[in-house]
Amino acid sequence: MYSKLKTKPFLHKNINQQITPEILDKALKDAYQNTRFSTVPYHFFGLNSKQCIKKYKEGNCIALSMYIKDYLKKKGLKSFLIPATIPYFIQHPDLLEISHVALAIPKDENNTFIVDVAFYFIKPLHIIHDKHKNKSFHIMNFSNNGLEEISSKNEIYKQRKIFNNYQQLPKNTKYINCFNKDNEKIFWNYILREITNPDKAITSFYLKVKTDPFFLSTDYENNRCSMKTSMNLYNNNKYIVIKNNNKELYSGNIDEIPEQKKYLLDYVLKKYRNNKIY
Repeated sequence: MYSKLKTKPFLHKNINQQITPEILDKALKDAYQNTRFSTVPYHFFGLNSKQCIKKYKEGNCIALSMYIKDYLKKKGLKSFLIPATIPYFIQHPDLLEISHVALAIPKDENNTFIVDVAFYFIKPLHIIHDKHKNKSFHIMNFSNNGLEEISSKNEIYKQRKIFNNYQQLPKNTKYINCFNKDNEKIFWNYILREITNPDKAITSFYLKVKTDPFFLSTDYENNRCSMKTSMNLYNNNKYIVIKNNNKELYSGNIDEIPEQKKYLLDYVLKKYRNNKIY
């Protein structure tokens, strides 16, 4: 079920990129308007993250990070997929500690940015390596459509870090500890090393734990990410819940959806018409 995490360093003295927060703001806006977090193409069509984002413009945290990576590559900017832990409230006993991926964009020796579409960053996290604390930033909280203020600190594993039998990091690995300013029990870490086998090391076990397909689509309004439509499938894909901006539109057996609401199925599943799943 699990595969060993493979990483390599990417921070070095020769990095020098002409990058600004504004460029990353545009990248985030593009992603929120044109992609969606989804496990549907993995579960139904057996695609990997690269295939998911290319064919359907959707996927998990890896696929969404790949989307921004490609966006920046077209502008001549290098970026790197990085592994991360997750907050306790989205943990699961069968998920390993490192079960998330984001994107790091180094500017120079002392400045790196992190963007995380799956955690709905409003602005990029700006890391200044010679400081201990970074400027706070905000993420979208879709449970109440509000904003959460997130603080972060620059940390280092001074000794070899062993999370489990499958996930280890060499000594002197830098990481960013992020935490909710109002509730420090909500925290997670971004590890400043490039992950070289993200689907094998993370997607493979994530999909076996999160077996119910779902997606959440977003938009960009009032200078921030906003929620649009979500779909969850349960009971061996026989039961469906469809919401719009957290308002339930339909909940029930997929083959018993009323005639007047069948348009909802066409709307939420239109991307998959060539691969019918209902």
